[in-house]
Amino acid sequence: MRSTFIHIRGSNRQEVADALGGFDSHGVYIDFYEDHLTEYEPEDVDALKERLGVFPPDVTVMADLSGKIIGYDESLRLARFLLTRFTGVIQDDGDGIWTLDELVRDIPSVDGYFMENSRRHAGLKIPAGEKDAQIKS
Repeated sequence: MRSTFIHIRGSNRQEVADALGGFDSHGVYIDFYEDHLTEYEPEDVDALKERLGVFPPDVTVMADLSGKIIGYDESLRLARFLLTRFTGVIQDDGDGIWTLDELVRDIPSVDGYFMENSRRHAGLKIPAGEKDAQIKS
């Protein structure tokens, strides 16, 4: 199972839970994640703080993706759902971090494209991105 994380600032768990009540989570197992302080390495903390502006995030939603699906479309759908309602970023299982705008425009981070390994494995096209278009994660 692969996971993506949506890190949110300026909100609380109840507001996010209420919003998630309107999300069709087919193929995605959604839960809240709170182990930042014990599971994040110092460089991960720095990268997330740089992109989100705070650490730890006020709320993190973890989306576990079934091995039966690619997960790219589902993760993108969840990110659009939450990040149009809340301020935040999404982090994939390769540790890249994107804003919603960067994700939708499919801009690579220094770690590559969003869910690049899963996309390649499924035979999905990966853009030939420009090195100068890369964002810092």
